[in-house]
Amino acid sequence: MNDLGLYIHIPFCQKRCHFCAFSLQIHREDRAQAYLAALERELALYALDRTICRRPVSTVYVGGGTPTVLSSEQLLFIFSLIKKVFSLQTGAEITVEATPDTLTSDSLHGFHELGVTRLSMGAQSFEETEWKRLGRSGCCNTTMASVALAHSSGFRNVNLDLMYGLPGQTLESWQTTLEKAVHLSPTHLSCYALTIEEGTRFSVDRRRGTLEDGNPLTDNAMEDLAISFLADAGYQRYEISNYAQSGFHCRHNLRYWQGLDYLGLGPSAQSYVGGVRFGNIGDVGRYGQCLENGAFPYAEVEALSPRQINREQVVFGLRLIEGISLQEVEAFPLDQHWQSTVTRFIQEGVLCQTQTSLKLTAFGRRFVDSVAVELL
Repeated sequence: MNDLGLYIHIPFCQKRCHFCAFSLQIHREDRAQAYLAALERELALYALDRTICRRPVSTVYVGGGTPTVLSSEQLLFIFSLIKKVFSLQTGAEITVEATPDTLTSDSLHGFHELGVTRLSMGAQSFEETEWKRLGRSGCCNTTMASVALAHSSGFRNVNLDLMYGLPGQTLESWQTTLEKAVHLSPTHLSCYALTIEEGTRFSVDRRRGTLEDGNPLTDNAMEDLAISFLADAGYQRYEISNYAQSGFHCRHNLRYWQGLDYLGLGPSAQSYVGGVRFGNIGDVGRYGQCLENGAFPYAEVEALSPRQINREQVVFGLRLIEGISLQEVEAFPLDQHWQSTVTRFIQEGVLCQTQTSLKLTAFGRRFVDSVAVELL
């Protein structure tokens, strides 16, 4: 029986950062209790679905929001619910996201008891002025202290999320962030370009004219700097935005790019199981109300055709630096128009084909989203 990945969305934060467009609420204890009751109901429904709950779980990712605004007891409750319904494989990768200012020695000790094997912290920047522009709480020194605390508490597998293309950021300040991040010896780094999405504080500021759009050329230079600097520091770029020391690729996120099954729990969580893609209602109140009525809280369900599945496997696989197996691509019954599109991309230097794989070139990675649109 094929294994399964689990994603649990915790929809709470202490405050909303200026770049954040995720589905979340400001944390309050009454809201947390209502969410936990709804999550328990959702898991109870999946316990009745033998095609899902009998599958062994190899990865668990608790994200948000900020999972660590919940108490250790509340996180323990969530993990107890998961273990009642699903069987975790020995050696399962279990990730919890955290903001640095929510971590303590007690909470880290609690994570060990839960079986957490990997921490992912939102560092974003190590330049104080950039940090404040993002609307973050605490300060950059908090991140440094929290990573050191995690290491001293026995956590070896630690990821840091970093962002470039920030308001007022320069190549020099981005290099400082990279240097300080590497100095903390994380096993994994995720480097994302800032995108300004509707509904965020940054989108409001841009409409008001108080925030200028970023410069794509500067963003490209920052990406190039990350690639070269992190390679020199011993980090392998294995996906468009992700770098890892040897043996520390994020197994859960690899599921997304390799077309493997994952089940999302909680408001706005997305799932892909058995060729069917479905997503939960984003609004926390409506999510809970739906479950009170005994129904799955789905916002949309789409059964993919074999053609869609094949194309998506190629598109997601191209996000990986190694690309997708040529043998796998050749096994897909893809039409002549699709093949001619691939040929054109190869001629334009966007894709390259080796004896074993089809992958994006360094040039082509700049246009990964445009490539995806055409190949889908």
